[in-house]
Amino acid sequence: MSRLVPYLGGKRLLAKTILNLLPDHRLYCEPFAGSATILLAKAPSPCEVLNDLNGELINLFRIVQNHPEEFLKCMRWSLRSRIEFARFKEIQPCHLTDIQRAVRFYYLLRTGYGGKLPDVNCHFAGRLDGSSRPFLGARAEQTLLEVHLRLENVVVEHLPYEECLRRYDGPESFFYLDPPYWGCEDFYGKGIFSRDDFQRLAALLKSLKGRFLMSLNDLPEVREVFEDQRMREVATTYTTGTGGPGGSRPAKKAKELLIANYDLPK
Repeated sequence: MSRLVPYLGGKRLLAKTILNLLPDHRLYCEPFAGSATILLAKAPSPCEVLNDLNGELINLFRIVQNHPEEFLKCMRWSLRSRIEFARFKEIQPCHLTDIQRAVRFYYLLRTGYGGKLPDVNCHFAGRLDGSSRPFLGARAEQTLLEVHLRLENVVVEHLPYEECLRRYDGPESFFYLDPPYWGCEDFYGKGIFSRDDFQRLAALLKSLKGRFLMSLNDLPEVREVFEDQRMREVATTYTTGTGGPGGSRPAKKAKELLIANYDLPK
């Protein structure tokens, strides 16, 4: 499974379970793209859409989709170092070209701790001795090219989730939704998602012509908001916070909910 960048809340550990639950569809859409783990792991659909409100993330996908050679040229000789991490973090994206923005975002996610967003709360995840080593090896270059090929026919959008759902809804549409989790609304930046958005999202999902599958943390509040939909509990492991400077903590077992408007086999 190719993965472009680590991302807080990524679905690497649940990908196989989710892929086995996808219904037949013609159009596949992710309104909350994140790391796009499911799209990158699934077989291509006739029409595919990747959407996110984070402009830096969408810019990265578009650059890898359309300018992989230029991206690699800028990235190839970078070093994994605390000094370089701090330098990239201080740079304002508005002063950079689109390719430079993509390089900055990619570097900070790949060298940061736990897939946390650069402009929210990310920290360098290098060795304690601060040593530098090559950042982009042969395997990473291969992954970038694999993602480039997989995105070849994907429409990449930068829309609010409501507009994305309305624009691409239809009888043959399928949406995989991975919104910020309950209690983690601020983890992805200001203005991205709020507690009130859960009610708005629930209302939108009730009126869909197509089908959807959504993953969220298993909490009573989540079950209440989406009580009209089908639900299935799944076990996973939260790994963010299990390592990094100063030691490590054990991975945390957790339960999540898969929520859908079609029957989910046990």
